[in-house]
Amino acid sequence: MVVFSEAELLKCIVHKVGNKSRNESLFTSERSLELTEDILDSLHKYFFKPFRKQQDFYKFTHNSGDTSRNDLFHYCDMLFHDQSKFEEISMQIARHLFEQGTHPQIKTGECCVAFFDNMVIEGEPVEAVGIFKNESKDQFLKIVDGHSQINLKPDEGINTNKLDKGCIIFNTEKDSGFRLLTIDANAYDTQYWNEKFLQVVPDATDSFYTAKTFEMVNSFANEVVNEEEAPQERIQMLDRTVKYFEEKEKFDVDDFVDEVIQTDAYKEQFKDYKQKFQEDNHFEPREEESFQIDEKRVKESKKQIKSTIKLDGQIQIKLNFNNESQVDHYLERGFDNEKQMNFYKVYFREEKH
Repeated sequence: MVVFSEAELLKCIVHKVGNKSRNESLFTSERSLELTEDILDSLHKYFFKPFRKQQDFYKFTHNSGDTSRNDLFHYCDMLFHDQSKFEEISMQIARHLFEQGTHPQIKTGECCVAFFDNMVIEGEPVEAVGIFKNESKDQFLKIVDGHSQINLKPDEGINTNKLDKGCIIFNTEKDSGFRLLTIDANAYDTQYWNEKFLQVVPDATDSFYTAKTFEMVNSFANEVVNEEEAPQERIQMLDRTVKYFEEKEKFDVDDFVDEVIQTDAYKEQFKDYKQKFQEDNHFEPREEESFQIDEKRVKESKKQIKSTIKLDGQIQIKLNFNNESQVDHYLERGFDNEKQMNFYKVYFREEKH
């Protein structure tokens, strides 16, 4: 857990990074911003708000296996050792970002590099480096006081409620690649920020595995089970998933498959789906394929589950059951030969208003 409320922004500098593939330029500032009280309040909101619900940590990596060869790892390590070179190193960070802009869809934007103190992570105050990129401008009307009237002037600027890309690198666990948080609000250039610029992989904690496994089963139930026209089976599988994570202290993949997936046909499909999901999300299963279940992440992950049967004709059946046996008790699925249509029969004792 990260606490941002006590963080102190000590230095901040802004560079403008163009798209290299479109022959756009890189403009680097020589001096840091003057951090007045007003600008500090705005930047605090702009930098930290998107990260308040981000719980999955990442770490730097490198294809060679030597993390010290990762450019951003190297620059951050230098900053943690010597803040006097902040402006110089921030320029190198901006140039590294510029060099990754080799796809025509990459947008020109402002790159902010910041240095923080007293950033609290897992109860420990540490220094941190922030790198943020703004790629979009909002239109607004500027109020101009005149001699005899108030005028409005169209202008554009950065919306402090919207951060396009950002990462915060904490000065902790250097030997394993530092710990960091990263966000990317844009889907059109997914490799640009995390894979090319940062070169990071998930920090595979129990909390991470709990959330990702929940996400994987939810996707499997919605994409595979539901595709086979088995909405009741989908909901029952998700109910069993919730029950498993709430009652067990430790996740074991073989135990989970037997208790939750159950059907032999789905077991085979789940095995293939799990492998592809892990590859697509860039995380490796643990050798024993087990982990301690994080209760907090279970409570949050439950919110992702949609116990809704969507039918044609704009009809939806929303279910709110505590266990899978209630699905068959209150809901019956069948086929009407005369109408040549599927149907659901719903049983209830009284109607609530």
